[in-house]
Amino acid sequence: MRQREFAGNFEDCGFVLVPDAALYSQLEILKAFFANADMARAARGGETYGARNLLSFPAVREATRLPALQSLFHILLGPNFRAVRGLFFDKTEGANWPVLWHQDLSLAVKQRHDLPGLEQLVGQAWRATCAAACPCVGAHGHSSAAS
Repeated sequence: MRQREFAGNFEDCGFVLVPDAALYSQLEILKAFFANADMARAARGGETYGARNLLSFPAVREATRLPALQSLFHILLGPNFRAVRGLFFDKTEGANWPVLWHQDLSLAVKQRHDLPGLEQLVGQAWRATCAAACPCVGAHGHSSAAS
């Protein structure tokens, strides 16, 4: 099954590329939306290279529900998942920046709760995850945060 192969790639490398996740017509709808949407944008040299809070727009929320993505997310995350944050980055020639391999560890939550020992546990998990992930990332020619 194709989704299982993607899940294996995700598990091994921390990312997966999903060809044909959306129809061309769906991508055209999103392109038109982004070109005309009234949203806060980060721009450089007249080019938009970033935007936040994209899930506040119905067109973007609908895109997170595409069947190809839903079935893959179900395998990767289990049945009770949902998108919680929508960000857009476009590294163009006019707006480019170096980014070493990293893993975002922040979670979108309604309220913070301090749990004794959690910070130490997360730190240990991060070191173990990075040590396991970096050889795969390095195989693709990307820099690694652990090296």
